[in-house]
Amino acid sequence: MERSLIGILGASGKVGQLVCDYLVRNTGYIVKAGYRKTIPFLFNGRLRWQFVDIQDKQKLFEFCRDCKIIINCIGSSRNINLNLAFMAHEVGAIYIDTYGTGKLKKELVNRDIVNSGCYILGAGVYPGLTGIAMNYLVKKYPSIKKWKGMAGSYEPIGAGAAEDLLYSCLYGFGIENAYWKHGQIKVPKRKEIEEIYIPQLQKTKNIALFLPDEILQIAKENDLETIRWYNILPNKEHMAIMKKAYQKLLQRNDIATEIQEFEEITRKSTEHWNIISFNSDDAEVGQILVKLEISNTSAYKMTGIVAALLAIRSAQTKRKSGIWNAYETIQMQYVFEKLQEEGVFIKETQEVSAVYEESEETGIL
Repeated sequence: MERSLIGILGASGKVGQLVCDYLVRNTGYIVKAGYRKTIPFLFNGRLRWQFVDIQDKQKLFEFCRDCKIIINCIGSSRNINLNLAFMAHEVGAIYIDTYGTGKLKKELVNRDIVNSGCYILGAGVYPGLTGIAMNYLVKKYPSIKKWKGMAGSYEPIGAGAAEDLLYSCLYGFGIENAYWKHGQIKVPKRKEIEEIYIPQLQKTKNIALFLPDEILQIAKENDLETIRWYNILPNKEHMAIMKKAYQKLLQRNDIATEIQEFEEITRKSTEHWNIISFNSDDAEVGQILVKLEISNTSAYKMTGIVAALLAIRSAQTKRKSGIWNAYETIQMQYVFEKLQEEGVFIKETQEVSAVYEESEETGIL
């Protein structure tokens, strides 16, 4: 039997289609695309569509058994990524998950299959690209020990993506209202929401502290003094729906109504933006001030590209067994180059904090 290199679960979804498209356009690998209802598009002989029902273990095995790499583009909400990771382990494939971080990582450790498989988690934009970019900065500027960062997204999304986003309110990938300082996780007594002007959007937005797992790990590994990470909050309508969904999830109730409301609001909106931003956070005279910005109108697009690049690198190199964050498996310079080729805006700037001389007129430094 011919061995397929890369299998895409959820290939008929938005992220899955983008992963397939990138791999077929930019590699010579055979791509097996899994669908459940309809085949949305066709490419060529190297893109092979195959029906797969992820709830049917036999069908899932038949899809996965000849794959070297399996990418889960289905999402986190259906709580099936553990089963998919198990199947990848069973067939000896590398498992790449465009979301799946904290909760999945704990389950893999508890089931004692970490040392006999390879799992790359958080292989999207956030988590994923955020960690790759942060790791790049702290390695390039080792003398800078204080950083700030933020991320946010707004674009029309489908029901599946809305479900994933709402479920992430409960099964998140970090610590809400927290930051890193002097080797400790700090949690303010009250949740602080700040209002700031974001030049890229030419709008004022609310932001709130959040400490992602991948950013926390990088802070520990590189002995950073402080890092404050912020989520750019959605508008009031979104916040109201997310609050309702969160309360229902805590009570294990269905959130179908909230999913529909969330999808409708994003579809009607004219806002399309996705931003990741980093700043060094040290204003001492003579200190290098660094800024990195990444933006695009589609988080789907950036997620698809990042997941595809991780698959390409995994196919080219021998990866040790274990659980890996995206930033531990790929170099940012390579990711930068490939994202820019696909029209993603990336800008890195640096300047030296000026030494102000005494003014003869005012006598003020």
